Amino acid sequence: MKCPRLSFNDTCGDAIAACVVLVIVSFSFVACGPDVFRSSPKDPLKVFQTEFQVVALTTGQVYYGKLTNFESPFPTLKDPFYVRQGTNSDTEKSGPILVRRGQGEWHGPSGMIMNRNHILLVESVNPDSRIGKAIKKLSLVPSANITEIPQQ
Repeated sequence: MKCPRLSFNDTCGDAIAACVVLVIVSFSFVACGPDVFRSSPKDPLKVFQTEFQVVALTTGQVYYGKLTNFESPFPTLKDPFYVRQGTNSDTEKSGPILVRRGQGEWHGPSGMIMNRNHILLVESVNPDSRIGKAIKKLSLVPSANITEIPQQ
């Protein structure tokens, strides 16, 4: 007596394949937990191990600061900075400078509320990087609003 052969083209074969996929996904869910399937982290402090982050927006603007409410539709960037080309009035050197947002601006903002849909990427700022050193330098002098970005 011959046993019937099932191929994956048969209805029974499709059901077996679906069950195998379901079992693999179920084991992955149990082993890794539900957080592995989230689109973004619930607590950005688990992702960003540094004090400052860089945020690139869809407008092409790039800001540095302390990102909070990352999971919200409107995250907040506190102590924001940006880079522009210019001349440092203290040293008369031309090149990239870090500007503290708020000081020197008429409305004097101390933070930024952003639309999450316009954020392209967020990364940590290494404290030993050129930007990290410039932020630290400005943080030591609260009245200062610009500084040169150190060379390598």
